Amino acid sequence: MTARMPEASLERVLVISQLPPPLHGSTLMTRTLMQVLRDRGFDVDIVERRFSKAISEVGKFSVRKLFSATIIPVRLALRILRYKPGTVVFFATNRTFSFWVDVVLSGVLRAFRVRTILYLHTRGFADLAARSRLYNIFVKALLRSGDEIVCLGEALGGDVRPFVSAPVLSIPNAVSPPSGVRTAVTGPVLYLSNLIPEKGAGTFLNVAGSVAQSDPGARFVIAGAPVDDIFQASLVAQVENEGLTSQALFLGAISDQQRKWELLAGASVLVFPSTYAFEAQPLTILEAMAVGTPVVAFDVGGVRDIVSDGITGLVYATDDVEGMKEGVLRLLGDHELRGRMSREAAERFSRDFSLSVFGERWATLLRGGDSK
Repeated sequence: MTARMPEASLERVLVISQLPPPLHGSTLMTRTLMQVLRDRGFDVDIVERRFSKAISEVGKFSVRKLFSATIIPVRLALRILRYKPGTVVFFATNRTFSFWVDVVLSGVLRAFRVRTILYLHTRGFADLAARSRLYNIFVKALLRSGDEIVCLGEALGGDVRPFVSAPVLSIPNAVSPPSGVRTAVTGPVLYLSNLIPEKGAGTFLNVAGSVAQSDPGARFVIAGAPVDDIFQASLVAQVENEGLTSQALFLGAISDQQRKWELLAGASVLVFPSTYAFEAQPLTILEAMAVGTPVVAFDVGGVRDIVSDGITGLVYATDDVEGMKEGVLRLLGDHELRGRMSREAAERFSRDFSLSVFGERWATLLRGGDSK
C-alpha cells in the first residue's frame, strides 16, 4: 500500500505534464486542471516534461529531446523533496519516446511512495503492450504505478483495465465558452483542427465536394495550423479539383480565442473526420457542443463517449466516408433536426462537460471521495 504524506501536505498537488506550447488537448487540459484546482484551494505546482514546442515536432526524435529526458527524473525527485506533495497527477503517455521517459518517472514516484493519479489523455496502451513481451512488461509497470487511474471516458478506460487492479475512473475533459456567443445554426460547414493527414482535412474536402454537388449554396471553412507545406499544397489543389474554389475558405491557424468561439458558434455543422491513432476526447467537439453546434464525426477514440449518435450529432465508422457525406447533407437539409441536436448538445455539455463539473470531480477525487 502507498504510504501517505503528512496530513498538512494533502492539499499540495504536483502535476507532471506540459503547458502550452504546443496547443493540443493534453497541454490545454494541463492548464485547465491547474487553474480549476487553484480556484478550489489547492496548492498546485508542475514539473514540465517538455519535449515539443510545436505540433510539427510531436512524435519526432531530436538530441534536444534526449537531453531534456535525461534531466527530468532528477528534476522530479528534487521537486518532490522540496515541495512534499500529497498527490502527484501524472499525465502519462504511450508515444514511444515519451513512454520510456514516463516509465523512468514512474520508478521515481514508486521510490518516493507518493500518492499518484495517472491521468491518461490518449489511447493505445493495449496496442503498445502487444508489440513485444518487453513492452508488455513496461506498460504494466507504468500503469500499475498509479494508485488511481483517470481516463476521459469509458471507451478509453477499456484500453487500460486489463493491465491494472487500481480503480479506473472517468473524468471527461471540459472547456469554458465565453458568455454572449450565439449559435447561428445556419452558417458554413466547419473543419477546425491541425492540418495533418491523420486529422482528416483531406477527407473533409472530399465530403465538401460531394455535399456541394447536392447543395450548391453550401459553404465550407477550413481552420487550423498548416503543419506540413506539402500537405497544405495538396489541400489547396484538392479544393480546385473538387470545384470548391468559390465555396471553401482556408483561415489558417486561429490563435484568437474569441474568433475561434465565433467560428464554432457560427457553423451549421462541425465535421470531425479524424482517424488519428491516439485520438482521445477532442476538445474541438466539446467546444462545438458548448455553443450548440451539431457534430458529424468518425467513431475514433472516445468520440462516442461525448457525441450521442442521432441525438447531439452523427457518428460514423472511420471508413464510412459516404455515410459522413450523407450525414452532413441530412443536417444541412433539415433545419428542425439541426435545431433539436443543437439544444441537446448544449444541454449535454452543461450537464457533463462544463468547467464547474470538471473541477468538482477532480476536487472530490483528490480529497478522497467518489469523483463520479
